[in-house]
Amino acid sequence: MGREAELEHLCDHMICGRQRPTIFALSGCGGVGKSALAIHAAHQIAGHFPDGQLYVDLHGAITDIEPLQPAEALRRFLCSLGLAETAVPASVEEAAARFRSMTNGKRVLVVLDNARDAEQVRPLIPGGVGCGVIMTCRRTVAPFGGVVHRDLDVLSEQEAGLLLSRLVGPERVEAEPGAVASVVRLCGGLPLALCIVAARLAARPAWSAPR
Repeated sequence: MGREAELEHLCDHMICGRQRPTIFALSGCGGVGKSALAIHAAHQIAGHFPDGQLYVDLHGAITDIEPLQPAEALRRFLCSLGLAETAVPASVEEAAARFRSMTNGKRVLVVLDNARDAEQVRPLIPGGVGCGVIMTCRRTVAPFGGVVHRDLDVLSEQEAGLLLSRLVGPERVEAEPGAVASVVRLCGGLPLALCIVAARLAARPAWSAPR
């Protein structure tokens, strides 16, 4: 995925971080690969959080979709943890308190994808000191102190080439080095754009890479 250094740093911090619960925030422009990195890391470290993994897309970065309200995110979390839907508190404050109570003493990993701001995120932080949170956002979101933040940049030309090679096959990439360099340049090093182009090329083996 072209993010080996960032992935290692994220996983190491989530496993060994001293701040509890451990919170890691990934920020960057749209298409830079924040969500992909967060989900990939969550899969790799899942074994360190044996009491469960929770994921929610908060829709905080999509202009034509309303951001998910904390009350709805909490309802989903509480139901996933086994609370009957009829028992979910109506107020955000009470639901957040119940969420913290239900995660206290547990090791649960929470992925908060596409967060809008601290107000949206703060009620969704678990209460267990052994819990972990990975959040993604367009700009820095810090619900409180102790959040470790990493701003993702676009892929380097080498990283982008490696990603394209993995997606469409090294033989095809090596056969058209000039075209591949052009694709990387046109995609601006954005993983999402590279994945879209690669998907089209993989589906059409007879096509040449665009120049």
